[in-house]
Parts: sequence; C-alpha cells; structure tokens
Amino acid sequence: MDYLSVVTFVLLFGQSLQTEYEFFFEDPDIFSDCRNQPIDVIKWREEFDLSDLFTEMHDDVISVSGNVTVNSIWKIDPSDRIELHINTYHWEIGVWQPTVYNLIYKDFCLAMWDNTTYLYNFWSQHIINVDEIKEKCFKVAGTIIYYEDWVNQMVLDVIGPTLYGRFQIELILMAFDNFGKQRPRNVCFQTTCEFRKKKS
Repeated sequence: MDYLSVVTFVLLFGQSLQTEYEFFFEDPDIFSDCRNQPIDVIKWREEFDLSDLFTEMHDDVISVSGNVTVNSIWKIDPSDRIELHINTYHWEIGVWQPTVYNLIYKDFCLAMWDNTTYLYNFWSQHIINVDEIKEKCFKVAGTIIYYEDWVNQMVLDVIGPTLYGRFQIELILMAFDNFGKQRPRNVCFQTTCEFRKKKS
C-alpha cells in the first residue's frame, strides 16, 4: 500500500496479529474540534453539515445513520490530493502526551476504498452512494455522503506496547494541488476513546 506511510516504527494497524483491543468512544457524537490548533484551521462542524447525521450510544456502542453534507469552507480543487494525518495522544497525569502511534495516508481518497484498511472496515464501507464519493471524495461543496444504518463497534489488532486508558486521536486533512503545493488551510477533528483488551 504505497499511499500509506507509517510515520513511526511501531503502529501497525494491519494484518499482523498480536493483541486485540476493543475501541470505545467517550462521546456519542464521536468527533469534536481539535485542541491547540492555529486559528485558521477549519473545524469539523464548519466543513461538514452534520444536522442529518444521527448517532446514539448504548452500552458503549454507537449506532450511526443519516447523511453528511460537505460545506464550502475548505477552498480546494477537485483535482487536489487529500492527505490524512492521524496523531494519537495518551492521557497521563492530567496531560495529553504524544505517543508513537501516528500515521499518514498520502492519498486519503484512495485509501478509504481499500478494503484491507481499518479506514474502510470501520467507516467508508458503510457509505451508500459509493460511485459519487469515489468521484468527488470531500472535494466538492454540496456533496452528500449517505450512510446505511450501522453500529460502530471497533476491534483493532495492534503490535507494540500494551495500550491502556484514555486516548485522543487527532485527524488532520491537508490538500495539495497538482504541483504538490499545500493549500493554506487544513481541516482538523478529534475523538477521545478508551482501549480495552478484547476478552477471549
């Protein structure tokens, strides 16, 4: 998968099995605004209209239904390449500390349709209007992403140190034009969750 660049040596959310963890969101809305970002960073609810997206938490599991509309705040071109940076922090002694678990998807719009990735298995496989989103991704204002009704219940296979406690996962979308120049503004959102070892 040449579009997936592993930033650090230890995060391998992939096919090599070692320890299985269940992933529990703290917030039924799943995502929130990023902390400690520049003032010009676009917030989650600025770039995406979530008024028709419905989430509900029952026994630590979130049910999802509805649709999301792409707004016009992010000024990018349909030919741009979108890059996704995933940064993970662990709650330690009252502070969010950086961890070694970080990833870059060099071509997010391609990666979301690779059925070997967790990006696909826990999110994009539930998109109904596949052909339209494959064509437009998040690049065209007014695009509506329709979801089937689904339950967001995540199990991850992780190689590395034992995971425990609360984690914050920050996702940053960056756009690059045909010449490789980065667009001036990014989109950032985050989620807070807890990892628990999966019971046998």
